Amino acid sequence: PLLKPMKKSLSSISWGSLSASGTSLGMKTIGFYGSVVLTVNNITGAGMLTLPQIFQDSGWVAPSLLFMVICITSTLTATFFTDAMARIRGN
Repeated sequence: PLLKPMKKSLSSISWGSLSASGTSLGMKTIGFYGSVVLTVNNITGAGMLTLPQIFQDSGWVAPSLLFMVICITSTLTATFFTDAMARIRGN
């Protein structure tokens, strides 16, 4: 038949460098700069493509101020969220 059932369970699959006993799982691989770049990328997302048009239409003051407000709000939200997670037993 075209579709054969899987005979291997997930626990028997060799995950190579991602094994729990390996050195790469759970190890820090990016630094502070990389984490900031990834955070900015996740916050702006696909809207990054429209930023030049926003600045062209609105000037540089209003979008810059709005981005600062959004950044501060996002930082406070992340801080409150991590504080709430830290207060839960077992975390």
